[in-house]
Amino acid sequence: MRDEDAGFRDPAAGSSASDGSHGERTPDGPLDARDDVALWRDLRAGDRDAFRALFLRHSDAVYNFGFRRTGSWGVADDVVQATFTALWRRVQDGTVDELELPSARPVLFSMARNECGNQLRSVRRQAGLADRIEAQPARPGTDDTDRWVTAEATMREIRRALRVLPRNQREVVELVAWSELSLAEAGAVLGVPVGTVKSRLKRARDRLHRTPLAGLLYGSPE
Repeated sequence: MRDEDAGFRDPAAGSSASDGSHGERTPDGPLDARDDVALWRDLRAGDRDAFRALFLRHSDAVYNFGFRRTGSWGVADDVVQATFTALWRRVQDGTVDELELPSARPVLFSMARNECGNQLRSVRRQAGLADRIEAQPARPGTDDTDRWVTAEATMREIRRALRVLPRNQREVVELVAWSELSLAEAGAVLGVPVGTVKSRLKRARDRLHRTPLAGLLYGSPE
C-alpha cells in the first residue's frame, strides 16, 4: 500500500534530507540547518524555535507512525498533538534527557507509542473507535473523505492480519519496516539491544513468509 493511497504525510516534504534530520523549510522560507543533536540541545535550554523546527521536521513521521499503529488518521493527529505537547511540558519541567542517537525520532516515537494507547483508550471511552471514524470530518484542504476512510479500513485489516505475530514482533515491524528506523533507533524506542531487534524482525519475516504481508518486511534498513 503506497503512502499516497493511505493518507500518509511525506516526512521528507519540505525537507533538505530524506530522513528529515538536516533541516526543513519553514513557512517563511529559510532552512533550519541545525541537526537534531543541536536542536535538541537548544530545546533542552527552552528554545521555542528549536521546538518548532523539530515539530516541522518530525511531526509527519510521528503522524505516520500513529496511523499505522492505530488505524485511524484522526487518532494519529491526536497522537502528534499529545506527543509534542508532552515534549514541551518536559522542557518546562527540565526533564528532557540528552539524545543518545543522532536523530530525535527514537525519542519521539517512544513518546508517541505511549500516546497511541492513551488516545485509543480515550476514544473508546467517549464513543467507541468505530463511531469516531464514521463521524470524522474531512481534513482541511481534503474533500476526498471516502479515500481516507478506505485507507483506515485497509490499515485496520493489515493490523488484524498482523495479530498472528507476538506484540514485540509487531512493534519491530512498525518501527523498522514501516517507519524506516534503523535497528539501533528501533532498539532505543523499545529499550532493547540491536541484536534483539534483528532477531525479532527475522522471526516476523519467517512467520509471515509467503503471506500477502511479506512485502511489508523487506527492504527495511539495517
